[in-house]
Amino acid sequence: MTAKKKAVYDHRVQCDVVRLSYDFPEHRGILYIPDGDATDQTGTVEMFKGLDPEVKTIQVVAGETLDIVYNYNAKTKEWEGFDARRGMKK
Repeated sequence: MTAKKKAVYDHRVQCDVVRLSYDFPEHRGILYIPDGDATDQTGTVEMFKGLDPEVKTIQVVAGETLDIVYNYNAKTKEWEGFDARRGMKK
């Protein structure tokens, strides 16, 4: 039996968060959450915009697996979600 990593609930992303990292030159963030949890897209984007208003990509890793990728579309000026586990747009 493996021990569950410690995580803390974050009201913005509406799930538990293990950790996050941010690459400022690339404007790319990574959010680590427990396997089985799911993020709120709006809250996740707002969390990273608080670090860098110019954030362009956010990867969400659930457990050990890339789960969701949020990308900012400069043409439409909207955020788009890509379900990495299923290979489809959200």
